[in-house]
Amino acid sequence: ANGNGQAKTHLELWQRKAIKAVKEGKDALVEFESDAIPDSVQASITASLVNAQTVDDVKLIFAKV
Repeated sequence: ANGNGQAKTHLELWQRKAIKAVKEGKDALVEFESDAIPDSVQASITASLVNAQTVDDVKLIFAKV
């Protein structure tokens, strides 16, 4: 399997989960475990999600990956 494709799928799932949380009035920083997304990328996204307040914030974070 193409590991990169799996990482992309996981990123999309993570983004959806974060957006759903924001829409429910919860923190964008949702728990998400993936062995397909490199640790450095996960750390970067996690650090950014801490400050995300809106759906657009979340989309912007994932758009930069």
